[in-house]
Parts: sequence; C-alpha cells; structure tokens
Amino acid sequence: MQFIEEKISIVERNKVQTSTLIIILGTTIIAITFFIALYYLRKSKPAYYKYILGYIVLGLFISTNTFTNRQFNFFTKRNSFLIEQSLCSLQFLMLGLFFLTLFHIGNLAKPIIKMIYISIVLQFTFLINIFLNGTAIYIHTVSNIFLIICSVFYFRDLLNNKPTLILVHSSTFWIVTGIFFFSCVSFPIYSLYPILPKDHAFRNLSSEIFSLANLSVIVLYLFIIKSYLCLKHPQNT
Repeated sequence: MQFIEEKISIVERNKVQTSTLIIILGTTIIAITFFIALYYLRKSKPAYYKYILGYIVLGLFISTNTFTNRQFNFFTKRNSFLIEQSLCSLQFLMLGLFFLTLFHIGNLAKPIIKMIYISIVLQFTFLINIFLNGTAIYIHTVSNIFLIICSVFYFRDLLNNKPTLILVHSSTFWIVTGIFFFSCVSFPIYSLYPILPKDHAFRNLSSEIFSLANLSVIVLYLFIIKSYLCLKHPQNT
C-alpha cells in the first residue's frame, strides 16, 4: 500500500513539474514576443499593433503573477486569482480594440462595440463576485465567445472578398488565426471548470486540462511573433 501511495505521489509530482515547465516556457515565449514588439516599435505598421503590444505586456504581468505566486506565495490564492482575472479582462479589452480597429469601416463596427460593452459588464460582474465571494469564475468564458465571433467575421470577409492578400505574408491573418485557435481551445476548458469536482482525486485532471489552455496561449504568442515578422514584407495588413 505504501508503494502504491509513493508511486501516486511521484506521478503527481511529475505532473506539477510539467505544468510548471509549461508556465516557464510560456513566460519565455511572451518575453521573446515583447522584445520583438519593441524592435518593431518605431517601424511602420498597422495602427492595431498598439493594442497587440498592450496585450503582450499584460501577458507578461499574468505570467509573472502566476509563476511568482507558485514559487513564493506573495498573495493568497484568492487575491492572485483576482489579479490574474483582472489582467485577463484588460487583455480582452486590448483584443476587442484590435478587432474594432480592424472593422472600423463597415457594418460590423457598431455590433462589435456593443459586444465589447456587454462583455466588459459581464466580466466586471464576475470580478466583483470573485472579490466578494471568492468564486472561481474564469473571465475567458465570456471573452472567448466574443473573440470567436469576431474571428469568424474576419474569416467570412476573407472568403467573400476577392483574394488579393498573400495570407502567409499577412500580419492580420496570423494574429486572428492565433486568437481563433486560442479561443476555440480555451473556451470549453474554462467553461468546464465550474463543474469539475474539487476533491483531490480530480486535481491532477484539472491541472492537465488547464495545461492545454496554457499551450494554446503559447501558440497565440507564436502567431503574434509570426505577424511581426510579416512586417518585413510590403504586404503587411
């Protein structure tokens, strides 16, 4: 019996280490993305990159909050979660403004503004709930719906319009594709969280599921890096 318990303990320890490695890898990728963004800061590029830079900086804060709290426990678990979700809400605002800049001309601007307002109100309500009751509600549940809808709008317009863009060299295409991938992967994961059992037996399952969400974030930042590299080409929209 003791051997079985020791074996389970080793498996749990390995899973925690894997989760920590993913966080370290993600933080490294975000840091690389930040330095690439600084390199292109004064170069000619579409206006929406100021919001992408804001998203990257907030991502660094989120990763730092997660890593330091795991290693040093600067904040209580509840306060750390509140900080994380507040930063995620600001990240959503950056991506919302990105899409608004993208669709500033046309019939989609007003619906996007309305969706941003609705999403912000819902997220603010969730943040109050977290602050007052300590309820573990993930902001991504709301924001991902909005981001998926906006991404679908972009791809629909892309398919309906005359194919003049070389997608491999399109910075916008890579950013939207990264957002769409991240949102589609993380939405069901964060939606499942409230119904996952909270006892110790399912803790490892929760950790593995959320590791997938963290990997999707890494993919998003890799696509953002690709979008910056597209700025080298004349076609940069």
